[in-house]
Amino acid sequence: MTAGVWHHVAFLFNGSESRMYIDGELKHTMETTFSGGSTTFALGIGIGRTRHMNGAIAENILSAGSFSEQEVSMLYDFGKWRKQL
Repeated sequence: MTAGVWHHVAFLFNGSESRMYIDGELKHTMETTFSGGSTTFALGIGIGRTRHMNGAIAENILSAGSFSEQEVSMLYDFGKWRKQL
């Protein structure tokens, strides 16, 4: 990612697979399982609890359902449009 430039990042989990989108494009998929043991979730910028990055989260959406690839693309396009206002 280019520093100093707005980016749209989406992480999706559908129960068996995690997907990461950057600027509306699928960048990474991974088979993932969740046993449901924890009810806490950390949301932030960085890797893990100790490697943080400078930046800000302008908006976030937490949903009980997963988005389709088309819906992620629409959210990215809407974010680009809003940044131009």
